[in-house]
Amino acid sequence: MAASAVLKSANGPRIERVLALAGDPAAPAWLHRALLDGVQRFVPRSPDGEVLTAVIPVEPKTLLAMAAAKDSPDAARATQLLASLKWPGKPGLKTAAVVPLTPAEQALFDQGAAQFATLCAACHQPTGQGLAGLAPPLVNSRWALGDERILARIVLAGKTQENMTMPAMKAVLTDEAIAGVLTYIRRSWGHEAGAVAPKVVADARAAVATREEPWNDEDLAQLQRMFSPRRGGKRREAGTQ
Repeated sequence: MAASAVLKSANGPRIERVLALAGDPAAPAWLHRALLDGVQRFVPRSPDGEVLTAVIPVEPKTLLAMAAAKDSPDAARATQLLASLKWPGKPGLKTAAVVPLTPAEQALFDQGAAQFATLCAACHQPTGQGLAGLAPPLVNSRWALGDERILARIVLAGKTQENMTMPAMKAVLTDEAIAGVLTYIRRSWGHEAGAVAPKVVADARAAVATREEPWNDEDLAQLQRMFSPRRGGKRREAGTQ
């Protein structure tokens, strides 16, 4: 698995093994560069190219050691990468730890990564930044990182925004395949949102079974209100909206 994909998985032991290789003096220089390239690809960028911050669940001890070794040819690059990463316990950082994926969720993530590359990346791009006039960014998207029930409905029935329309996927992908894609985008590009279970997608599929029109932002805002807690702690189901 590529270094960037391992980092996206938020799997602490895997990340530690990959980063250890990047600092292994016995490993060839080309491997060091390739692994550091993978870390750099993991760090998201804004649509205008600004470097953003990515989250990992473990302290990157190897990168810290590389940055501290002033005689290392990779010291400057390691220092630059560290500035774009945050992790639990990083000095000066107040953040909750990223909850690692369970084995079942990791399997969904891996399946979703492959499905995203095949079906989604042409429009949304491997970086999640989208393409102007074709597909909006997924990085830091309020819909991608929000209520998973709404996100599932978007993928199932499609969405229109300005002059862009995402087609409905309910006749194309299974519940498990959609859950995998959603888990992937919610844990990629520095995202920390939770995995999406196939049951969530199955429930959403039943709710939108008769819907023929894609969602728009006004529709989705209404869904948000319907899913918000009401007095007495109850929630209203969105039905076939």
